[in-house]
Amino acid sequence: MFFKYLLETLNLSLHQKTSASTNLSGYFFKFINQSISSKFLFIYYHTINSKRSKTLIFIQKNNSYLEMEGIRKEPRELTYKISIFGDRGVGKTTLVNRYITCEFHEDTLATLGATIHIKYLELEKGKLTLQIWDFGGQKRFKFLISSYARGSAGGIFMFDLTNYESLMAINEWLPEFGKTVRYIPLIMVGSKLDLEQKRVCKKNQVLDIIKSYKFHKYIECSSKTGENVELVFKVLLRKILDDRGYKHLKFK
Repeated sequence: MFFKYLLETLNLSLHQKTSASTNLSGYFFKFINQSISSKFLFIYYHTINSKRSKTLIFIQKNNSYLEMEGIRKEPRELTYKISIFGDRGVGKTTLVNRYITCEFHEDTLATLGATIHIKYLELEKGKLTLQIWDFGGQKRFKFLISSYARGSAGGIFMFDLTNYESLMAINEWLPEFGKTVRYIPLIMVGSKLDLEQKRVCKKNQVLDIIKSYKFHKYIECSSKTGENVELVFKVLLRKILDDRGYKHLKFK
């Protein structure tokens, strides 16, 4: 539907053979004398790293193609929203606070509903504003995530390595999250790595779940010691940027 809308926006019919060029949503597209049939078989895109991001999009039906060649200008500022969810007490707020302030507080209060945290990051070319939506883990707030997670560019499911029930809660949280958010990178985070001697969630159990739900990565961290805290967000943001055609953008 998106590409049908794209063609209609460009005043191109589904059977038209044409050479044309236009500007749409920051891209300059050049259409190369090809035709496409009434239905699309698949869509493929590839980004070439350079000072200006070059994108080629092919829409194929049998042996007919519409080729769009796009040049995208460097962004001055990007804004992404990510959602972090999981059971109460797993350390979601503590993780976010450690990431933003580099401080650890054991007496962090439970989140009621949802809290929005902001983190500003410097890129080699431009800035990135990260909105972190921290959802309360109480069951009475679980229904909120299907509405307020809308628009997320990525997600983090967090569980407590010393609490097996918090790991299995993924079967309740992820379907709720997926009601309005799909096809975005998700990572799974096991918290309280500093309590290794109390671990009850074994890695092989976690890896089975990752394969089942197709998570991008699994990371274990400790908000108390700071181990892997930066890595959690760095890995997710890198995946978000790569998926959106910004592989060439680096963090300072």
